[in-house]
Amino acid sequence: PALPKNGPYHTDQFRRQPRGHAVSRPRAYSTDTVLRRAKNAFWDQGYDRTALSDIEHATGLNRSSIYSAFGSKEGLFVGALDFYINDFIVPLLAPMEGGRARPRDVEGFFMNLAALFRQGGRPAKHGCLWVNSVADVAGRNPVVAARSAEYLQRLRGAFAHALGAGTRPAGPDPSVERRARLLAVTTWGIWL
Repeated sequence: PALPKNGPYHTDQFRRQPRGHAVSRPRAYSTDTVLRRAKNAFWDQGYDRTALSDIEHATGLNRSSIYSAFGSKEGLFVGALDFYINDFIVPLLAPMEGGRARPRDVEGFFMNLAALFRQGGRPAKHGCLWVNSVADVAGRNPVVAARSAEYLQRLRGAFAHALGAGTRPAGPDPSVERRARLLAVTTWGIWL
C-alpha cells in the first residue's frame, strides 16, 4: 500500500540531496560560548594536558561537532586563543596602542596587571594563556610559534608607541626601542 502524501512518513521529506548539497542541522550553540569555555579549559590545563574529553565536557559539544565546527583540537585552540586575545589582551594593550598613548599608559598597563593578580582568578593562578601556550608547545606547533612572535612584536610595539609619544625624532629612538624590548620580555616573565 502507498503511504499518504502528507502523513508523518511521507518519503519526500527524506529524499536524498544531490551530491555536494548535504543538508546539515543548524548549530544549536553559540560559537562565542564554545570558544570562551574552550579557552578556559586550555587556560586551566594547557594545550597538551587538555584532552578532547575535557573539551567535550567544558563546551557541551561532542567530538563530531567539535571537528565539524573547528576541524581539530588545534583549530579549536587557535579560535580560543583568538577569542582570548580579543577579549583579554586587546583591552590591556589598547591605551598604549591608541592615538593618545603616553608613557603613563605603560605604568597603567602594569597597574592593571597588578590589579588582576590581586583579584585572583585565572590570570593570577595560570598566567597568560598566550604566553603559556608558547611555553607549552614551544617548537612543536608552527601556528603557535608564529603567534608567539606576533605577541612579542605587539607588546614591544605597544610599549614603544607609548614611550615614544610626544617625541618626534628623525628616526626610531634606540633608547625607546631598548626599553620597549625590555618591558616586553619582562611582561612575558611576569605572565609565566
